[in-house]
Amino acid sequence: MRLMNRSVLAVICICLISAAQESTAEKPAMELGGLVTVDYYSSSHDMEHPSLTIGEVDLGANVNISDEIIATILIKAEEDLAALWIDQAFVSFKPMPELELLFGQHIFKHGLLGTQMISYPLYLSDDDEVFYTIQMIRPGLTGSYTLGAFTPSLCFTALPTDVDTSVAIKEVWDPAAVLSLDFAPNEESVVRLASLMYARALDVDLAAALVFGSFSIDAEGFARFTADTLAADQSGVSAGLAWSFLDRYSAAARYDGLSNSGMFKDLGMRVGLGLSVDIKDGIYAAAEFGHVMPSVGKAYQEVMLEIGLEQTIKLPGFQRKTLSTD
Repeated sequence: MRLMNRSVLAVICICLISAAQESTAEKPAMELGGLVTVDYYSSSHDMEHPSLTIGEVDLGANVNISDEIIATILIKAEEDLAALWIDQAFVSFKPMPELELLFGQHIFKHGLLGTQMISYPLYLSDDDEVFYTIQMIRPGLTGSYTLGAFTPSLCFTALPTDVDTSVAIKEVWDPAAVLSLDFAPNEESVVRLASLMYARALDVDLAAALVFGSFSIDAEGFARFTADTLAADQSGVSAGLAWSFLDRYSAAARYDGLSNSGMFKDLGMRVGLGLSVDIKDGIYAAAEFGHVMPSVGKAYQEVMLEIGLEQTIKLPGFQRKTLSTD
């Protein structure tokens, strides 16, 4: 398996280098960049077993094939460096400044999914089914057209569904679409309304990231309505505030919740406080304290520390904002 992974990566690198040699002279033939984080985690219900891991490693490349076409690949590993995978591999085609087409595996415009802290909201980390349909990194096609401050987008893909045929469980693929509308009141702020539609479920996601000088506000909420009579509707919400000060420091707070039993019923909740500092040349350090109140069971506390290197290139298409990507 490792030999196969290395062979695939070698072929990809050869293709990227070949394409770079044919790119235009106005832009660099290839842009390389990446990020790495080292994470420490401890919780009050298991103080004797903290963890220290390589949290995330990304290596990305943009190949400028022409003024209108960029080929992108992002190779990723989380915690286990032996388990590399291709997170994104797509082509961006901009025949005109207002129109962008993406095809390949990329992040769909389904919510903003950003965070100003080490952790992510519960609906991106607590439930596999919610994570799978909220964090849409899928092979597909996305078209976006900018009209002033508004950018409507339409994404097409297919999602697997398990069907019981009374003989065995069979996996079928259903067509799916994500329809979204962005409103950008300024260069740093955005409000997004998005909906994922396919045979198994329909959801609505409303998110905003607004910047007011040194302060930024982010909020997101989603409601997922399922057609499966054996599954409950799901919902989640998050709201955060961040303050940048003294050019190097940022303090943040966030509340978030996830419900697996309907529309905002029996919410599992989390409140977090975080602080980060830019050390030098993209290296940063961050700390976070969280108080978790699960829908079932006792509340507990979490402590997280992270040292990382920020992503050094800007990838085409939508990329969510985190401590290591802007």
